[in-house]
Amino acid sequence: MLTTNLDGLLERAFAGRWTPMARATGDIAQRRRYILKLHGTLLDRATWVLTRAQYDRAMYADPQFQGAFSALFNACPILFVGCDLADDDLDLVLGRVRALAGSAPPRHFALVAADTVSQYRRSRLEKGGIRLIAYDNPDGQHAAVIAVLRDLAARP
Repeated sequence: MLTTNLDGLLERAFAGRWTPMARATGDIAQRRRYILKLHGTLLDRATWVLTRAQYDRAMYADPQFQGAFSALFNACPILFVGCDLADDDLDLVLGRVRALAGSAPPRHFALVAADTVSQYRRSRLEKGGIRLIAYDNPDGQHAAVIAVLRDLAARP
């Protein structure tokens, strides 16, 4: 699972059953049941990615991260949680996927509040291999995310 959230929401949702990681490792594509925190974790300020300069360094200046992310994106189904699916950099990645994979992109998933993604955006994401799993969010608290994640964590 990948997230850009710094908080411990996912760790709490999985009740410690999935290992949180603030940095990609060389063997990440072979691992199972982990949470890769793309923008760091509150517990380690040195991992935080909050500014454009920090993002550019994390994405483009770290060959290990580039290789790990590429391997993950192409070989493993990814569940995006708490990510901005309207991000320009994600659009660049998905554009590359669409160009290289044609009609058979790798399959990924994203949990999104039902009222946050337009039909046009949904179509662009799905052509890039990201299937949206919409949930109701009437009070803005995203309670359904916790239920989905707990269900996922309970599976063998």
